[in-house]
Amino acid sequence: MSWDMETTSCIGQYCAPILAHTQAHIDAAAEDLTRAIQEALAQTVPRFKRSSQMRPGWNAECADIIRRVRSAERRYKSTGDREDREDWKALENQKKRTLRQAMTDEHRERVSKTDTIEGL
Repeated sequence: MSWDMETTSCIGQYCAPILAHTQAHIDAAAEDLTRAIQEALAQTVPRFKRSSQMRPGWNAECADIIRRVRSAERRYKSTGDREDREDWKALENQKKRTLRQAMTDEHRERVSKTDTIEGL
C-alpha cells in the first residue's frame, strides 16, 4: 500500500495530513488534534461529579476564608508575634461565621424547594 502525501484524516470537522513534511504541518496537525479532543471532552465529560464527600453550601467565599486563616496561622507560628496571633484568631472567628452562614443558607434553600418532609 502506498501512502499519498495529500491523504487526510478527519476527526469531526478537523482534518490533518496523515504524513507531514514540515514542522508547520506537524504543529498544525497537533493543534487540530488537541482542539478536537478538547471539544469532544467538553461535549461528553461532565465538569465535576458530586461525591458523598462534598459539603453542601460550600462556595468560593468559604474556600477563600479557609485559605486566609491558614495563611495567618502559618504567619503567627513562624513569627510568634502577638499581632499575628490576634489577626489569626479574628480570621478564625470570621471563618466560623462564614461557614455557619453558608450552611444555613444552603439548608434554607433546600427546605424552600422541598414540598414534603420526606423530600429532605
